[in-house]
Amino acid sequence: MGRRKIPERQKPLNLDMSPVGMTVMTATHTHEACHPCTQATLAFGCDLLQASSAILFWVDSAHFVQTIELAGTEADLLPEYFNNGFYTYDPLNIRKVLNGSNNVLMLEQERNHNSHDHNQIHDTFLQRHGIVDEINFLFRNENDAVALLSVMKRQIDLTPFPTDFQWEPLRRYMEFTLQQHPQMRARRICRILKEKFYLTNKEVEVVFLLEKGASNWEISEIMHIGISTVKTHIVNILNKTGVGSRAAAAAYMRSL
Repeated sequence: MGRRKIPERQKPLNLDMSPVGMTVMTATHTHEACHPCTQATLAFGCDLLQASSAILFWVDSAHFVQTIELAGTEADLLPEYFNNGFYTYDPLNIRKVLNGSNNVLMLEQERNHNSHDHNQIHDTFLQRHGIVDEINFLFRNENDAVALLSVMKRQIDLTPFPTDFQWEPLRRYMEFTLQQHPQMRARRICRILKEKFYLTNKEVEVVFLLEKGASNWEISEIMHIGISTVKTHIVNILNKTGVGSRAAAAAYMRSL
């Protein structure tokens, strides 16, 4: 029987965020929203707020952007925003939002904390893309930031964002909807595996591949490590978790 073909790793989107004082942030892939709960969240946010565009950023524990999912957003918006440095002048800079304590931030309010010159530069970007207003919702998993939803009003949208809306209940509802997303599940399981069983990052990655039924050869190809290293990781996983086999490890993962 021939070996199954290993899918190629998706090439990273070239989002250069490496100026002084900024952590480099890249997206492993950018695509139209495909997971049902993501579709539901983007559609719900846009429909309820009568907005035509939204972007959902998934981030890891170090606040590196892992995935970007889009709704009604042109393909060139994000590369221009990041690669041309417009994020530097944005009152809703993603780094600032992720490191802050507020879960809901509105563009007009945050502009008051930005310099006039920075607002003017940021306005040129907004005007080029027909964006007139924006609101950000930060979603958390056990207090850790895991995703950021940006809902944008365009010139084609007929009404502004409401000024007297109860934003936090809306944010919590969308956060609950996203709990079924693989990114949320992965973060939750990673925490369990590391805190309860003291698995390393590599061992956690192997466990996720075991759950998918990957063979030692497939794990070796995907992780770019030798077969002997794969076997060592699996032995360590079985010893740390106390399960008797790789099948039992996979079954435990599916139970989480």
